[in-house]
Amino acid sequence: MLHPAQTRWLSLNEVVNRLLEQLPAIKLYFQSAVLTDRLLSAQSILTKAMEPTTELYLEFLRFALPIFTDLNKEMQAEKPKLYLLYDQIYTAYVTILECFIQPVYLELTKEEINKAKDILNAKEQKILSVDVNDVGIHLPLLETYVGGMVPNLIRLKRDTQELDNEKLSNFYTKFKEFYIQAAAQIKRRFPLDDKERQALKCLQMLNPQVILSHEFNKKTYNFNF
Repeated sequence: MLHPAQTRWLSLNEVVNRLLEQLPAIKLYFQSAVLTDRLLSAQSILTKAMEPTTELYLEFLRFALPIFTDLNKEMQAEKPKLYLLYDQIYTAYVTILECFIQPVYLELTKEEINKAKDILNAKEQKILSVDVNDVGIHLPLLETYVGGMVPNLIRLKRDTQELDNEKLSNFYTKFKEFYIQAAAQIKRRFPLDDKERQALKCLQMLNPQVILSHEFNKKTYNFNF
């Protein structure tokens, strides 16, 4: 059985995948251990494995962890990729916001589009001004996006009466809090809207894909920071 080490958290994604793959076998094994060997430790593990939200948590992690592990892998890349840094962190940040913030607060209105000199920059500034702690702009709790597989699992567990309203509400609440904290930590560690971080956007011209793009000649880069 794979297990994560404290200093190698990138292994968590593989651990989650393996746990989901082996979850039925884990339940059977520890059921046998409890009935045959009567081990208290086995009972504790079995209780957690049989908990209806355990599989939901694992499926959520399978969806959410790559947002962070993929970014971390780029940070540890052997080749220099500084020109990708801002875009990758910004993309991860927006991906998180889209899971729990109402779309109207992440998209430009027609009026804002008409007023904007640079639509992409205007949209970016609007997104960066979002207060993730403002519950008034959050999606309804049960509309929080928790990955493609989780809603199907919830329906199955509701049909079999394994999952009651309280457990379901607690599940969504915990992962909305996860999103809020993740977004806040990204902004704290990498303030996307400060002058130095904004300057990193100019390094896009070092990206071979950007250089080859027909859009490259349309962009004007300001080096006066």
